[in-house]
Amino acid sequence: MSQVPDPNASSPWSLLRIAAVVYGVIVVFAFGFAFLQKQLGTLFGEALPTGTHLLAGLGVGLALVVLSRLAARSWPPMTHLVDGLADVIGPIGILPALALALVSGVAEEILFRGALWPVLGFLGSSILFGVVHVWPSRSFWVYPLFATVAGLLFGLLRQGTESLWPSIIAHVTVNALNLIWLGRRARRKAAQT
Repeated sequence: MSQVPDPNASSPWSLLRIAAVVYGVIVVFAFGFAFLQKQLGTLFGEALPTGTHLLAGLGVGLALVVLSRLAARSWPPMTHLVDGLADVIGPIGILPALALALVSGVAEEILFRGALWPVLGFLGSSILFGVVHVWPSRSFWVYPLFATVAGLLFGLLRQGTESLWPSIIAHVTVNALNLIWLGRRARRKAAQT
């Protein structure tokens, strides 16, 4: 049985347009904050990343994806979170998922491991990253916990490589693969109704 599409429902592309505006504001804020703190020159780190650093970023991103999938299979609070996020994201396709992952991952890293890094450091930026992922629904309590763990790993990349690029790669990898996964999950759920 096929459902009639809701004309008032937002499409993945309208979600992306909203995200682009929000994350655009975040990037402008991050650059402005770094400028005022006289840290603009090190916003992307103190060193250029090596190929090994970039591969480490990819490895950390893939490890977080595997961790999230295993947790979703074996830990009911994570399963509930994934189902809830799939409902919120909806049946997003691969291209909008990749675009959303790129916009969100780059902007959040420029803010948390870039502009705020000299002020908050490793621990402060990781905790704040988790805090901004709090949802109003108590049933999503796992989300800020997962985001804090991810923030700690992204911070270790930033600290260990002295570059923002490995954490950007890790963050975009996590977001891209998980958004695609959530979109498929939402499509399967819609097909069953």
